[in-house]
Amino acid sequence: MATTYGIERDSILNECAYFHVTEGIPPDIMHDVLEGSVQYEMKLFLRHCLQSTPPLFHLQTLNGRIHSFEYGYVEIRNKPSILTYGRITSQDSQCLGQTASKLWCLARFLPLMIADWIPEDNEYYENFLLMLDIVDLTFAPVTSSESIAVLREKIKYHHEAFKRLYGNECFTPKMHYNIHIPDWLLRVGPLSKVWCMRFEAKHQYETSTSYVLPDAI
Repeated sequence: MATTYGIERDSILNECAYFHVTEGIPPDIMHDVLEGSVQYEMKLFLRHCLQSTPPLFHLQTLNGRIHSFEYGYVEIRNKPSILTYGRITSQDSQCLGQTASKLWCLARFLPLMIADWIPEDNEYYENFLLMLDIVDLTFAPVTSSESIAVLREKIKYHHEAFKRLYGNECFTPKMHYNIHIPDWLLRVGPLSKVWCMRFEAKHQYETSTSYVLPDAI
């Protein structure tokens, strides 16, 4: 165990009556969903659209809509950055160059930006929309056994379609983590109550300050 997994001894936290380190730490949907599966599939979907014959749309036109889209008073602060062809087509990284809040904003508004370019019954687009349904249920501020059951089925259908559509692409660990989200919702309730987004937002101030004051502790 120590050589393979780096686990040398049992955690003292496991002595707690109602906690175990393998079962008591809920997933962080900011990292696992927004910066994980959402970013990854959005990249593959955009690559499909740009590299189809003929292309469903051109990147310059999409960036024009991202730039001019009316995000509203609340979301304007999360306005997505301009996308680059290199990031979308790169095989070495899953990153689109967006923060988690910008990714969330882009994912929700992307269908409004591109719907008129997408042919009817496009399976890639339909699976992207299914992923957005999964995100809505995962990030919901309240949940129920019925909505969790629906989420479980949507994840199943989405992953099956993903493997069929993007068969040559990797099925990432964070996409696998999505399978366990319904169980965590049953166990701890809405995961948006225990995510890292607010901590990351607070940390952003210290990060920006460090560029101005490099010697600050």
